Parts: sequence; structure tokens; C-alpha cells
Amino acid sequence: RRVHGERYEISFYVKMSNLGKYRDQYPSIATAGKVTTVPNETTATCIRPDAVQQAPSTPPEIKRYRKSFQEEPGKRIVHPAAVYDPLPPPTFTYGRRVPSGEHVEQLFNQTQTPLDGYLTQKQEGIYQSTKREPLGKAYKRGYQLPEQVQSPEFKYGVTTKSSQPAKELLFPNASLAEDSNIHNLYIKSHADFAPGEQRKREYNWPVDRDSHRFGVVDKDRQTDGVAQVLKPDTYKESYPKTAIVPKQIEDFRAVATDALGTTKNIGHAAPQPSDFRYGVRTRSNEYGTKECLQGSYRLEEMQPEPDLGRSTKPGWRNSTEINRVFGAPSIRTDIPKKSVKSVADHTNYGDEPQAGDLLFPDRFVYRGVEQTDFITPRPKDEIRELFNEIGYRYDDATFEDLFRTASFSSRRSDGCVSIKSMMDCILDKQVKENLSTSMGSVSLL
Repeated sequence: RRVHGERYEISFYVKMSNLGKYRDQYPSIATAGKVTTVPNETTATCIRPDAVQQAPSTPPEIKRYRKSFQEEPGKRIVHPAAVYDPLPPPTFTYGRRVPSGEHVEQLFNQTQTPLDGYLTQKQEGIYQSTKREPLGKAYKRGYQLPEQVQSPEFKYGVTTKSSQPAKELLFPNASLAEDSNIHNLYIKSHADFAPGEQRKREYNWPVDRDSHRFGVVDKDRQTDGVAQVLKPDTYKESYPKTAIVPKQIEDFRAVATDALGTTKNIGHAAPQPSDFRYGVRTRSNEYGTKECLQGSYRLEEMQPEPDLGRSTKPGWRNSTEINRVFGAPSIRTDIPKKSVKSVADHTNYGDEPQAGDLLFPDRFVYRGVEQTDFITPRPKDEIRELFNEIGYRYDDATFEDLFRTASFSSRRSDGCVSIKSMMDCILDKQVKENLSTSMGSVSLL
């Protein structure tokens, strides 16, 4: 409606009053509160409110963050920030196009001539796996088996003879009746009594053991013993005598046990006076928190100790000579090396390899030949034998000349030279021969 050109809404109270669905019992008093009556309210609108009045939809800027929007059936899950972003067409393909090459079918179905197959088999025949495990055959271990084993009809093991079937052993048809003498033997040897069978020791009793009872008959026999134990206070309307017990025990029982039909006593005993306090009274002391933290020391007591940072005990002072070195060195060059070193001797005499030797080992270390083997002096016969084995064979005059040159270069007069010195002389001789050959060729040109 419009009043004086202004639009205003009719209140829900006025609308319901005009429809006759709400009656004001006291019109002289201003109404307050909320009207609960709804227009056109029926059972269908209460049970199915969505069918009558659709709920307002979620705004698009908020809808993309809801789980119901992300998990719709048949819809791809997209990040909320990219829901309304433009996407490429469905036929769009990511990545870089790769030029097509040979297909797998072409690689596997290659037509080979018999000659190509023979060449391929010959090339693969050098491999040990092809020799010992040919294609389509069992692995060959090189065993030399007897002739009878190589027969196709040969079988290992022993032929099992047929016996009684397992079914008859598990479920026999007829039960075997056990003889009484056999049963008595099992009772004697294994104490194998039948279920419910009385144990008999074959005593010669003067009475009938099946009907006789041992013991004395109680003349004043009482009955209902279990009832007396379970209900001693109310058995046959008899009540026990009043017993006087200590009050401390009864107070503990009232706190520690649960009484039937009453609340749990959590420790509140008999009422105490208003000025009652639990615990022990704290005794007053002249030392407070400040005195405990700061203390009450004199100036002399607060001075540092005379041995702070230094030793005052004779013989233990840190005053030594200028060039004195404490401890033992890692490499013991101060003691002589033993001629034969024990496997339990971990002392380093300076002859062990360094870090550089471990990172960059020599050429022949993997063959068990160390660098010291090349510089160790050896006699003439051993030197000649070693060089003959490696292919350096010379006549006696040439070898004597080389050995003499190696002894002179290494300054040794004991008739021993090292492999390195001998090899250097051989290399010098080869270089001189190559130079003389090349000079002769130049002069001819």
C-alpha cells in the first residue's frame, strides 16, 4: 500500500488479523511478540515444505565453495577458484605432438630369412646364458647323469604300494569289541579308565564297597546351611545380638563402602565446627622467600674460591715446558718398525696408505701388487726371471749392460736393483733405438 506517496509493508500481525486467523483478545493493550500462525499452513506444507515453497538458492559466489556443489554425480571436481574460468573445448589435447615412428607390431613381426636367423643365433651364441639356458629348454648345469636317467620313461622315487583307503581308517564300518582282559591291562599300564568307571584297587574289604559309607553319623544334623550363610540376619525371623564395635572402624566403613539406596560418601564425615581447618598449622620462620633467593652471606663468603680456574695442588699445576707435547702421536715414527708385524698390532709406523692412496689407488693394487714391490731391491736372477715372464727377453750381453746401468743409476753395489730402475733403463734404451731409426729415415730422404 501507499500512504501519502510512500510505500509500506503490512505487518504479519495485521495480515493474519484481516484474514480472521488471529483474534486479539485484548485490543486495548499493544501486542508484542511473534505470531506463530502461518498463512495457508497445512499438513502437506509441514511435512514437505520444499514442495510448496522453494528455499532460496545459494548465491553463485558462495555456491562453488559448498560440498554439495563439488560432489554432484557425474561432475568433475574443480578447484573453487577455477569453477567459472573458461576451459578449452573437450577435443583439446595437452602436450607436444610426437612424430609417429615404428609401431610395436612392426618391431615384433619382423620377417627374417633363414640366413638372418642363423646369423642372429651365431651372434648370441657367445653369451653364457644362451649356452646354459637355451630358449625353450631346461637350464643346463653341466651334470653328467647315467644313461638310464636320461630316458624319458625314468621316474625318481619308490613306487608306493596300495593299502587300505584313508576313508576306512578314519571312519571304520564295524567297531572292534575290546576284551575285558585287554581293558584291565590298559588300566594297569596307562590308568585308562572308562568314562564314569569307579577306580578299583582290588582291596579285600570286609564291607560292601558299593553301599557302605565311612565316617560317623551326626546326631544333631542341621539343615538349610546355605540359607543360614546367605541370610544370617533374617533366617527364621531371628536377629543377631547387638555388637559394640569401635567408632573409627564404623566411620571408615561408612566412607569406604557403598550403602544400598543412599548416595556415595565422598569423604565428608561428621559435621565439624565452623572454625575447623584441615591440615597442619605452618610454623613461622625468620627466613622468607627473599632470604631464600638472595641469601645472607658476608662479603668474604661471596668471594670466588682460590682454586677457581687453576690448580692449587702441587704436581697438578698446568705449568709445563714450552716445547713439551702431551700424548702419543698417531704415526709412531719414534719407535722402530717390527720386521714381522702381527695381525693384532694396530700401530701405524708410517707405512700405511694415506687418504690420497685410498681415493686414487695405484694401477696394480687390485692385483695385490703394491708400490713398494716396484722399488724393493732384488737380485739379478729374480730380475731376469720377472722380465722374461712379462716379455722382455734379452741375450746375456744386453741384459748385463742393462743391469749394470740400473745399478749405476740407483747407486747400488750389492748386486741388487729394483724393478723400477730396470724398467727405466729399458725405456731409455727403446727411446734411443727409436731416435736412431727415425734419424736414419730422415737422412735417406
